[in-house]
Amino acid sequence: MKTLCTSIAVALLFSLNPTVLAAADGTPGELIMKVNALEDNRFSLHLANLQRETTYISLEDLYGASYMTKVVKDHNGYRVNVNLDNAPHGRYLLKIRQNGQVYTRVVYYDREHLLFSQLNVE
Repeated sequence: MKTLCTSIAVALLFSLNPTVLAAADGTPGELIMKVNALEDNRFSLHLANLQRETTYISLEDLYGASYMTKVVKDHNGYRVNVNLDNAPHGRYLLKIRQNGQVYTRVVYYDREHLLFSQLNVE
C-alpha cells in the first residue's frame, strides 16, 4: 500500500511539474533551465539534462563585467544559489553555454524585486 501511495504521489508530481513537462515534449538532449527567486537578494538556478557535457554558466552586467562564472563537467544536473548582495542594482545576463548554443535570461535586480525574462536560445 505504501508503494502504491508513493507511486501515485510521484506520478502526480511529474504531471504537475512544468519543468518535467518541458523535458517530456522537448527534443532528447535538450537542456532544461529553471530559475527561482529566493529571499535576501538570491535566486536558485537549476539545470537538467546536461548530458555530462561541459557547461559554462555566467552572470554578467550589460557592460560585460562578470559577477559569477562556473564550469560544470561530467554532470547531468546542476543547482546553485546565486547571491546578488554585492552586485549593484540593475540588469544582468544569466548565460548558459553548451555545445555551441547559448541560453540567456535577463535578470532584473533592485531592492524590492528580482525578476527574470523568458528563456532565449541562440
